[in-house]
Amino acid sequence: MAIKFLHNLDLSQNQLLSALFQNENEAPASPKDGQVYFNTSDNRVYVYAGSVKKWVGMDALDAVMDGSDIIDQINAELAKQIALARVDVGVFTDEKDGLVPKGSESTTKFLREDGGWQTPAYASQASDVGLGSVTNDKQVKALSLGSTVDGHVPTWDGANGDKLKPGYEVVSDLAPALGETAKLATAQGVKSYVGSMAAAADAMRYVGAIDASTNPSFPASPKKGDTHKISVAGTIGGIVVEAGDMIIALADKTGATVAADWNVIQANIDGAVIGPASATNGNFAAFGASPTSIVDSGKKAADFAASNHNHNAVYPQMVAANLTATATQLVTHNLGTRDVICKVYQTASPYSEVMVDIEHTSTSQVTVKFAEIPAANAYRIVIMGVQVTP
Repeated sequence: MAIKFLHNLDLSQNQLLSALFQNENEAPASPKDGQVYFNTSDNRVYVYAGSVKKWVGMDALDAVMDGSDIIDQINAELAKQIALARVDVGVFTDEKDGLVPKGSESTTKFLREDGGWQTPAYASQASDVGLGSVTNDKQVKALSLGSTVDGHVPTWDGANGDKLKPGYEVVSDLAPALGETAKLATAQGVKSYVGSMAAAADAMRYVGAIDASTNPSFPASPKKGDTHKISVAGTIGGIVVEAGDMIIALADKTGATVAADWNVIQANIDGAVIGPASATNGNFAAFGASPTSIVDSGKKAADFAASNHNHNAVYPQMVAANLTATATQLVTHNLGTRDVICKVYQTASPYSEVMVDIEHTSTSQVTVKFAEIPAANAYRIVIMGVQVTP
């Protein structure tokens, strides 16, 4: 977004280097006398002449175009007309709009770019696409090894794979079937076997999360290795736990359990800080002799008040105010110095900063100047400085 200048820019007879005219493809709206822009459509620079209320070309003051200009304009217009007259090539049927090529009555044809008609190739027979004598009557034939066997999964048999045999036996108990090549286990059988192996290996089994903020008891009737994760900090069976901690059952139990039946695993012990047994309300905390302990410093906020030290305090100050509908206006800040920073910005979206003429009139006021009278409350000034207080 361009920076707005709301006052004249005086370069004091210095050069304006590497500058460009405003680029537009049409004349800017609401122009003022002397305003200039570069037209990207005809590559000419124009200046607005308020006396005649029109934009005037700066090349020979809007003189008549020379022969080269006229040729360029004619060629540009001709190119536009040719572009508009172009017709895309498409697919037509012989009967559409009377476009029936000679010697054809109903066949769909394609109109080529050279104006000729082309009949597209298409397939209508199986042999046209290399399928030969393929038929759709292939069927599974009868079993070759006798009758079916209940509880078996059939498999293909025969040199051509066109027959079935009883296949694999389905079993629900995986242990006795280990090493067998003609048996398949059910999902339940696999689950039971894996579970028994995990139990035999004393493995942990994740059961779920526990919200300790309600101070629950330890879970009842756990199996050895049952694992719970603490989702919210609090206590469980009187033991303080934090979010992320885990509890693991030490043995199979029936009924209620206590802390001795569980391992409590701390997940956030790294960097833990130990506080004092007691402290005074309002005092600042301080690290103790140990890098992981906190003690009561014995100091409170009042001990650091200005009355308790003998050096000057520097406090940043800021004054902000909306500007009025006046071309030149005084703004009072009472910061006691001319060393202030001033910023002016729009009070409506996009709230951009603007450039105006600001004079540091006195140690308590600045003067803001606009080239034209602004709308009331359209701009806001922010004045920043420092104030030294002993």
